Amino acid sequence: MPTTDPDIVQYASVPAPAPTTAAELFDPGEHPVKCGQIRVRRPTTAAELLALVELFGPTVEDGALVFDRDPPADLLAALRVLHTGIRAALTGRKWYGCGSTRKTAAPRPLDPSDLIPPGITLLCVEGDQRWDRIHPAARLDLPRLFAPEDR
Repeated sequence: MPTTDPDIVQYASVPAPAPTTAAELFDPGEHPVKCGQIRVRRPTTAAELLALVELFGPTVEDGALVFDRDPPADLLAALRVLHTGIRAALTGRKWYGCGSTRKTAAPRPLDPSDLIPPGITLLCVEGDQRWDRIHPAARLDLPRLFAPEDR
């Protein structure tokens, strides 16, 4: 049965994961696995997104995130924002973020299990040669990935 909840993603052709994969994301009572279909909450952090894309064989090659199989198209927008956090988790390196204002300009370590903090506009993994800029539209299109601004 299709879901109308905007925070739930349904995959019809994804094999059910092993019970220990993404245990906190898969709740059999609320998001049943039936006939090869799974429903999961939309990821809000790099750690949650990694738990979902583990099904598609993510690895890091020459500093880039690559997959054995293509992840679902509805995860691509979140992957464009959070790929550095996933690379950091896969390689065991630190994940960093910084902003473009005086208050946020100093690089600081980020936790892949947390939302992207307010003011962060650039992301990288320890050892990267350059920073990746978060597209400004991402905060509008994917607000669930970002911690709310302090008021």
